[in-house]
Amino acid sequence: MITTSKSSSLQSLNLQHKENLPNASKLINSLRHLDYDTISAICDIVDNSIDANSSQIWVNILPGKRIESIEIIDDGNGMSQEILDQALRLGSETGKNPMCDLGLYGMGLITASISLGRRLTIITKEFDAEIIRGIQDLDLIAEKNEFTKILETVNEKEAETFSNVIVDLKNKNKTKEDSNKQGNSYTSGTIVRIENIDRCEWRDGKALSEALGRKIGQIFRKFIQADKCNIYVNGIGVKAIDPINDLEPNLLNEEIIPVEDSEINIRISEAKDYGAEINKENGLNIANQGFYIIRNHREISAGETLGIFTKHNDFNRLRIELSYSAVIDGLLNTNFSKQKIKLDQSVKNKVERACCPFLRQVRNNSRQKQKDSRQNRENYSDVEKYISKKAHLLKTPQAEIEKRNPKE
Repeated sequence: MITTSKSSSLQSLNLQHKENLPNASKLINSLRHLDYDTISAICDIVDNSIDANSSQIWVNILPGKRIESIEIIDDGNGMSQEILDQALRLGSETGKNPMCDLGLYGMGLITASISLGRRLTIITKEFDAEIIRGIQDLDLIAEKNEFTKILETVNEKEAETFSNVIVDLKNKNKTKEDSNKQGNSYTSGTIVRIENIDRCEWRDGKALSEALGRKIGQIFRKFIQADKCNIYVNGIGVKAIDPINDLEPNLLNEEIIPVEDSEINIRISEAKDYGAEINKENGLNIANQGFYIIRNHREISAGETLGIFTKHNDFNRLRIELSYSAVIDGLLNTNFSKQKIKLDQSVKNKVERACCPFLRQVRNNSRQKQKDSRQNRENYSDVEKYISKKAHLLKTPQAEIEKRNPKE
């Protein structure tokens, strides 16, 4: 048996400190399997455009026989070479403000893009600065087995093309804040292009565009409603979709819960009862009932229970908006891709105390409504409106007119 003295062991440890770099090819391939789907990945990149103070954001899905390229273009502040260098790193340091910025770990741009395709190109320009380009290619990383990227200044022709793209889009979708001067020297913005797409679960570009427009309208509704930015998907303006206030809710309770150096805002509502058919059309169902999680004014999750109640048809009209600042991401265990939270027990207890009386109220209202319905005391006025609204969809047979001669 070989023994080593404590002093010689410590000395050995002191002599063996060395860099421990990950296997680049294996790590980047593993990161492609994080919990992103196509829509959540695109929305994560849109976060960066909003953080860049963009007034307009354009998402373009360029299909061939399959979806081959996705672009996110904005007229925001653009990036300096230093910031672009950081943006193409895993765990970038770009000075995020947790009070208002949507970023979390400094990895969203990379991890979201590689979850879709193998090549990421960023072309960007600050005001009165050169146009620069950054490229990350997974095939090159695999070949060299090291984290590598390309940073370069674009040539004059490419610079003109970039500026024209931004200017043309802004001219096509003018806002009140846009300057009258749209010359290239006044242009700033960023184009994020994802190519060699091999992990998109959609095959139909049109269907993806329609679904993406709806999802962006809900996730970024507060920015759209406040006129902070306009967002377009394949040239079509996105309208805000509010899964709570669009349903004419009755506000049951509003409460501020203090936690550490910040707070959680709770708004508990009961959506209007439109009758069975209209409720179904409006998404008043088990999937959509529950908590809507808002982080820095951006929805990150919808229809959650947070372990506070069990889903049941009695809660179909229950809507609870839980909003918080990214300052308490750690306390609320905001997950890597900003799509879920998990409350610490102490926080969960506070939220539960605020919600439970109103959960009972919603359940009792639902059961009373069912009882009244069985006794035929239901008001069918909303159903009549629904039928009238859908009347144009009814197929009516062509009238057959009997032919007779005058004597008959």
